[in-house]
Amino acid sequence: MNDDVQKIKETPYQSEINKAWDEFHKDNIDVSQQICLKLISQYSDKSSCNYLLGHIHRIKKLFQQSADEFQAALEKDNGSNAGYIYYWLGEIYGESGWGDDECIYIYDRNKSDQFYEQAKACESYPADLLFKNGYKLKGKQRVDNYELGISKFPEMPDFYIKLSHHYEQLGLSDLQLATLERALENDWLSASIFYNLGLFYYKKGNFSVARDYF
Repeated sequence: MNDDVQKIKETPYQSEINKAWDEFHKDNIDVSQQICLKLISQYSDKSSCNYLLGHIHRIKKLFQQSADEFQAALEKDNGSNAGYIYYWLGEIYGESGWGDDECIYIYDRNKSDQFYEQAKACESYPADLLFKNGYKLKGKQRVDNYELGISKFPEMPDFYIKLSHHYEQLGLSDLQLATLERALENDWLSASIFYNLGLFYYKKGNFSVARDYF
């Protein structure tokens, strides 16, 4: 197909999928779903409609339908969004609700963990993957996990804070302080970084320095 013709066809598609996401974020879930279904009938090779439908079914707690749509999106994906799809599959199979008789869960911890690992092997994935991973790891593995977060998501001070808290739990105050100071050296003028530095010095009894950070 001529490239110019392809671009002409993709323009209305992008406009409609953007509209579907807008409706989704406005909680107009049914409207968003109708747009997706229409687009799938017209552009069966596009993955983003199935990806959004996966989220729509997830919000509705239709977990099997959600997993099916994410799997369909994965089959059509060119690799650019795979890490996010694997992550959400991990979320769905990790979802459980004891005493909730209105929902049919597809809880499978092994599947969930496998999808998380597949997500982590991709170039791009949500930062939440590393936050969740951090709780399961210990020692150097946890440090490596948060260091990966710092390098992969430099715009997020949370990984510095998580790493500093880990060092605090181990009683490694020098590394705790160095981690927070490293955030400042990287131009992270974050209220949470300043607060944690203030808290560090407050616990050490250095109240004047703590006050400066607070």
